[in-house]
Amino acid sequence: MNTIWIRKEIDYHQRLFYSALFIVALLIVWVSVTTIRKPVKIISATIFESIIQEKKLDEADLKKIEALYIVDGNRYVLTGKQSNIDSIQTREILKRTGYFYTNGLSNPVFSPNVLPHPLDILKSYPRLIKGTSSDKEGFVWKKSLFYAVWVSLRRELVAFLIVILLALPTGVLMSASSKIRNFLMPMLVTGSFIPIAALIPLTLAFFGIGELQKVIFLVFGMYFVLLGLVIKEIDEVDEIYLSTAYTLGFSQFQTIVFVLVPTAMSRIWKHFSSVFGLGWGYIIFAEMINAGGGDSINGIGWLFIARQRRFKVDEMYAIFVIIIVFAFVFSYLFQLGHYLIFKEERDYRK
Repeated sequence: MNTIWIRKEIDYHQRLFYSALFIVALLIVWVSVTTIRKPVKIISATIFESIIQEKKLDEADLKKIEALYIVDGNRYVLTGKQSNIDSIQTREILKRTGYFYTNGLSNPVFSPNVLPHPLDILKSYPRLIKGTSSDKEGFVWKKSLFYAVWVSLRRELVAFLIVILLALPTGVLMSASSKIRNFLMPMLVTGSFIPIAALIPLTLAFFGIGELQKVIFLVFGMYFVLLGLVIKEIDEVDEIYLSTAYTLGFSQFQTIVFVLVPTAMSRIWKHFSSVFGLGWGYIIFAEMINAGGGDSINGIGWLFIARQRRFKVDEMYAIFVIIIVFAFVFSYLFQLGHYLIFKEERDYRK
């Protein structure tokens, strides 16, 4: 008889192994596509002249190309001194002419402007951690990556606690009372279908650009999701528990507090991780507007957007990796909390 593998449980070490296997496979693919070079195509002098004569480039475009290309025999090649922005502008100019353009010095499968090499990302961390790219300046706390993470985590934790305090009692009451459920259901449906991007101008209009707006935005992003999940889990509490409570003489309030909520709480806790992760994913939207102005750090989301605007792609990916790492960390912390708090479920599994 064949071994049944569908939904078969695996132990903790096997889970770690398969997770590590996925990460290693992802890194191998990443390194490959950023290291392997495609055949280089260099613009010949003949093609270059035809671009100038036939396509009639304007004077500004022509000066841009001539500044970045040098004559090498009968061909034109890039000087190698161009910045990322110069390279992109030149590429767009040549694309409009209909001729194929590649960098004659480096031609990976994926451009570093799209997907940097992992080593380039690692090299960007000292600058981010220090808070400045200048060798003359040392560590600056309020410009560093650590400060940005602290600001964002503080906002996320405050918003998450507010969401729990609001969603838990509301969800329990909506599940327990059909009148309250139908009265508040339009709010749940509306909140669940509003695009998250639409909340940015609305929260800015009502709450300004300060700390309150960012926390409220995160609350709105997580509240309706957790509310729906709380209602679902309370609804799925077996009727036999309620019947037993009534038989023992519990009041309706006691039934809610001592039967409904404790019975469903283990499953609700499991949703905390996904809801927290959802809010953590929204942190970039929440921090799009820098309340401090200038170069003042306004969270890891703002730091990501600032690097994007300055076209520091390696630092963008470095920040993105940090966001993912924290998502994994908090996912495991919630799992650990579930293991420690709900002892009866752990004992039942044994």
